[in-house]
Amino acid sequence: MLSNFLARVAVAAVVGATGVGLHYEAPVPGPIIDHFRPPPCPWCSGNRGIDYATAPGQAVLASERGVVTFAGQVGGELYVVVRHPDGLRTTSAYLQSIAVRLGQTVARGDVLGWAAGALHFGVRQGERYLDPELLLAGRLQRAVLIPVAGANE
Repeated sequence: MLSNFLARVAVAAVVGATGVGLHYEAPVPGPIIDHFRPPPCPWCSGNRGIDYATAPGQAVLASERGVVTFAGQVGGELYVVVRHPDGLRTTSAYLQSIAVRLGQTVARGDVLGWAAGALHFGVRQGERYLDPELLLAGRLQRAVLIPVAGANE
C-alpha cells in the first residue's frame, strides 16, 4: 500500500518553509558569537539557537510578523516568543526588559524588548529546534508533496 501511495504523489522541488510573503530578518544587527549546535539528545548541552554580540539596552526587533505567545521570565531571565503565520516560533532570550505583552500582534521590525547583554535567538517548528541562520538566509527548506495527475486511476 505504501508504494501505491508513493506512486500517487511526487515530491515537489524543495521550497522555502517560511510561506508566501514572509521574510525573516535578524532581530539585531551585529555579529553572531555562538552558532547553532544541536545537542545529541534532548537533555544534552549545545546551542539551540544563535547568540548575538549585543550591548545592554540595544533594541531587539521582531524578525517577522506574528503574535506574542509568551513574554515573561523563565529561570530568572526574560524571554519573548512570537508565533508566525507559517507556524514557526522565534524566541528572543536574555532581555533586560520587555516591550510587548501576551497576545499582542507584532509586525516585522517592531521592538520586542531590550537586550541585557548577548542576545539568544532561537527558532522552533513544533518541538524541533531549527538553525536560525538558515531561516534568516531564506534557506530553511522542506519538501512538499503534490498529487500526480491521473493518480486516481
